[in-house]
Amino acid sequence: MECRQRKNRNGKHMKIKSTLHLGSLAAIVLLAAGALRLLGGHPGPVKRLPAEQRQANMLMLRFQDALAAEHWQEALGFCSDRLRTSAAEFPTPKDFFTTTMPIEHVLAQSFGCWSCGANFYGLFVTLSEPGVEPRIDWYWGLVPANDRWVVDYPPSALGEYVVKKRAAFQERDGRIKQIRQSLEPKVREVKTRLTSLSERFVIGSPMLFVSRSRLKPTLVRSSYSSCSIHAGFSGSNSPKARSASPNRYVSAESM
Repeated sequence: MECRQRKNRNGKHMKIKSTLHLGSLAAIVLLAAGALRLLGGHPGPVKRLPAEQRQANMLMLRFQDALAAEHWQEALGFCSDRLRTSAAEFPTPKDFFTTTMPIEHVLAQSFGCWSCGANFYGLFVTLSEPGVEPRIDWYWGLVPANDRWVVDYPPSALGEYVVKKRAAFQERDGRIKQIRQSLEPKVREVKTRLTSLSERFVIGSPMLFVSRSRLKPTLVRSSYSSCSIHAGFSGSNSPKARSASPNRYVSAESM
């Protein structure tokens, strides 16, 4: 008898374990499927890309091919009039590009615009190292000209561009610091107090307060604001508020 009871118990335990194991596997599969569905998202309707975007993308690829092959004159042929005019001031097109463009950054870039439109596709590359502040970006773009797309960007030397950018960031930080320093003494003098206009409040109804900000001993500014208390939320969980909730009133003392 004892052996049979043990066998029955062991059999039941095995069945429970196998059931739990199968249930765990099913739960894991369902969670994984849900995660994949969530990450993948629901595909939207198929939308054809604008012809201008395809043309601008093709121009960028051809320009990158010319840069990578060091066909400088061909690369210059894909540029705007102002870039070609500026390049004429350099000994060779190679000198122009190596001085004014971060070539390796451009060759590592895929088509993706931060400013996209029918008449302009703006792109940028980050010149500063990851995590280094301030972050310095270099901007360039693709624009239409005479029934074709051309590369365009400010034709200034990269070294000068970086120096000007850093100077602009330092000037901005200095202005912000001055503003904070001028406001700090004034902020210390500001004191705000909220005063309720009623001693009882109806749950779910607006409550009116007077906000008084004292800037100087002789200057007091007042403004009105309102908020609501709902049963079961913060502000109505105190014992007094719960005891008053059947009557839909909350006393000012309970808040």
